[in-house]
Amino acid sequence: MKRSLIDYTPAIADCICAELGRKLCEICRDDGMPSMGTVHGWVRRNLSGFGDRYRGYPHPRGIPSRYTRVLAKRIYDGLCTGRTLLDICSEPGMPSDRAVRDWVARDRDGFAARFYQARDFGYLSIADEMMEIADDGRNDWMERGAASGKVRFVFNRENVARSRVRLMARCWLLSKMLPRRLGNTFSLSAQPETDDRPSGVAKFIAARNGTPPPGDGAGDSSPERLHAAARIVASRCPKPREPETNSAS
Repeated sequence: MKRSLIDYTPAIADCICAELGRKLCEICRDDGMPSMGTVHGWVRRNLSGFGDRYRGYPHPRGIPSRYTRVLAKRIYDGLCTGRTLLDICSEPGMPSDRAVRDWVARDRDGFAARFYQARDFGYLSIADEMMEIADDGRNDWMERGAASGKVRFVFNRENVARSRVRLMARCWLLSKMLPRRLGNTFSLSAQPETDDRPSGVAKFIAARNGTPPPGDGAGDSSPERLHAAARIVASRCPKPREPETNSAS
């Protein structure tokens, strides 16, 4: 969901500066905080001296960006379990998601093939997770006390609706990422088994009678001939029976 634009206020600026021991991306995920792009804009414009204060505070450094096999293995293992790349890169000591995508684009040490393989394994893990979500009915019913003192069970519509949203989101993702294995596929080159258009009917009749099909130079493919062929086929089809009515005795 797109985050609404948050205007600069001294209170938000103080809160950001007080939390600068954390990564800025983590701070901006908190409720009521602006996006990283908005904060960088405040720094560039130095609103109310915020840029000077921001640069003066200590920032977490040492985020690795160079490729190592240890980091690649951690990323591979995380993706295989169905975790997102942003979630993996938010852990301490992990590179940014931009750095990881750069490794994939440059195919560092053959990392691109392992990255996409881990993605596919992760999608299969998400499919297994969907079955667990669907089978988990622990919070579908909740206890509620009545005025008489008796306890009755009430259907928890909110929990079921939330589970449905989780399933729909994962189903959509899998249908796009693995359409041939886990989604519905529609081939643009596929032809219907029967063609009920006049031209298709005329070709069907020509093939059955052993005459040249229309349109190949040997037959007439005019609209009149096509519609006439369609009427012939329609006349040979059995007509639907009319419902019987009981006459009054």
